[in-house]
This record gives sequence, structure tokens and C-alpha cells, in this order.
Amino acid sequence: MGRPFVVNGSTATKMMTSRDTVVIQGQASIDPTASISAFVTIGNGVTIGAGAIIETGVVLHDNAYVGAGARLKPHAVLGPAAVVGANSLLHIGAIVEENAILAEGVQLGTYASVGAGAEVGTSSVIDRYASVGTRVVVGEGCWVQQGTDVAEGVKLGNDVELGAHVRLYPLTEVGQGNIIQDHAVVGKQPVRAKASALPETKRAKPPAVLGAGVTVGTQAVLYAGAIIEDDVFIADLATVRDAVFVGAKSIVGRGVAIENDCRIGERCKLETNAYVTAYSTLEDDVFIAPGVITTNDNYMARSDKRFAAFKGVTVKRGGRIGANSTILPGRTIAEEGAVAAGSIVTKDVSPATIVVGAPAKYLRDVPADQRLE
Repeated sequence: MGRPFVVNGSTATKMMTSRDTVVIQGQASIDPTASISAFVTIGNGVTIGAGAIIETGVVLHDNAYVGAGARLKPHAVLGPAAVVGANSLLHIGAIVEENAILAEGVQLGTYASVGAGAEVGTSSVIDRYASVGTRVVVGEGCWVQQGTDVAEGVKLGNDVELGAHVRLYPLTEVGQGNIIQDHAVVGKQPVRAKASALPETKRAKPPAVLGAGVTVGTQAVLYAGAIIEDDVFIADLATVRDAVFVGAKSIVGRGVAIENDCRIGERCKLETNAYVTAYSTLEDDVFIAPGVITTNDNYMARSDKRFAAFKGVTVKRGGRIGANSTILPGRTIAEEGAVAAGSIVTKDVSPATIVVGAPAKYLRDVPADQRLE
């Protein structure tokens, strides 16, 4: 920590000499119980509270505030008017930029950074090399792990856990108690392929919004414009595209892909490697088994007629689709309808009936004990 330097007096007004190795540039308010090590620079209007420890090479810019009992390890930097709350800990090289506010008991890891105007709530931890961007709001009790990048204007509710190397794009909203695991990406803007059939647009999608209690698995990707309601579980490697709505308590399994402009109801279960094509609707309590494929293009990318004919599938409340089935474009599976495994659905499925085969045909009614009501 270097040779300690203790200022005995609540106000220091003189410029320290080079021999003292502490430079106070103007007037500062320093509690007599604070400890200041060598090669520290203190700007005009700085306040250092009781029992604070300022270690070697720390830089405190004008009007920075260090609360009682806080500890700034070597080469930490506070920008102008930055605030570090009582009993907070900044590790080596941590940076708090201009007007950023750390509440009590916050910890910043080695070379972690908090951007200008950001706010970090009580007892939150920002691990080493993590970056919290400008005007970000981090709630109380959050944990942002190593190398994670929280971009400008993001809002994190209380008790959010972000794994290592997560990327949250600008203005993303993350509700209370969310868990977003390692290498997940949330809020990225879609990129249109040059040969894409989708219309070109230069307008950015709105930010992604995640409700309370959401879990996002490792390497999952959620695009801008996605809205994820409370208590949704999104497993590893899943993809949720732009303009997708996922209702409360639904499960999106490992490797599932939900394409753009889809609506998924509440309490749905989409199992491993299912594919939900663009412009589809799944109502509440729908079950999609592993490997199900839905489609929306009867022309299979040929003929200009396809542009007016794109249509996803509709699965009404309580509909079920068995493993490895394929649903052709525009087909509707009515309430409580069931598709047996391996079937190819070429026609609409009537309410509470079971279809099977290729093409799928009526087998029998759904038994009463398997219906929702």
C-alpha cells in the first residue's frame, strides 16, 4: 500500500509538496481518521469520510465523494462528482466515471468500470473487467460477473445475477431476480442478409424487456424487441428473435429457435431443438415436443408470390405437437388438438382431436382426462 499518509484535520487547503507525495489540488474535506497513501491525487472539493482508506496512486477528481469506511485500492479512479458509498470497496484500477453513484457496500473488481451517470445499488458486486455503461441503473444486491458488458441505459432490477461475459445491449430492461448465464446476449439488433426476403428497414427495434424471475441460459441470444414476461425459463443456446412475446411461466428449451414476429402464450413448453417459424402464434398451455418444425413458406423461396403468402402456424390453447412433427404453412391446430410424433400436418386440426401420419389424419378424440378442463 506504500507509506501511509494521514491527514490530521477535517479540511486540507494547501497544495502538498512533492516530498509528501500526496497532491491536493485546492480545498478538500478529509476526515482525520482517513488514511491516504503515497502518490494520491485529490481534486478540489473532494470529500473523504471517516475511516476511509485511499491506497497508492488513487486519483480523486474534483468534487468526488468517498464515504466512511470505503476502501480504494491502488490506481482506482473517481471521476468528477463521482460518489462511492460507505463501506464500498474498489479493487486495483477500478474506475467510477463522472457523476456515477455507488451506494453503500458496493464492490468493484480489478479494472471494473462504471460509466458516467450510472447508479449501482446497495451491496451489488461488479466483478473484475466488467463494464457498466453510462446511465445504467443497477439495483440492490446484483452480481455482474467477470468480463460482462452492460451497455448504455440498461436497467437491472434488484438481485439480478449476470454470468461471465454476458452482453446486454443498450436500454435493455432486466427485471428483479433474473439470472442470465455465461456468454448470453440480450437486446442485439437484427442484421438483414442481403438476399433476405424480409423487407429492409433502417429503424432500430425497441429494447428487449425481461420481466421478474426470468432465467436465460448459457449462450442464449435474445434480440431487441423481444418481450419476456415473468418467470420464463430460456435454456442454453436458445434463440428468441425480434418482435417476439413470450408469456409468463413458459419454458423455451435448449436450442429452441423462435423466429421474428411470434407470440408465445403463458405456461407453454417448447422442448429441445424445436423451431417456431416467423409469424406464428402459440396460445396458452401449448406443448411443443423436441425436434418439431413449423414452416411459413409454401413456395420454398421460389416465386415472388411467396412475399404475399408468408404465414406461420397457429396453435390454439392447449394444443400439443409430438416429437419430430412438421407443420406446413398457415395451418391451425385448434384448442386441445394433438399431433402424434412424426406426423406431417397439411390441414387444420379440429378441436380436441388426435391426428397421426404423413399426411396427418384423424385418429380419435383426445381423452377427457388429458384435456385442460
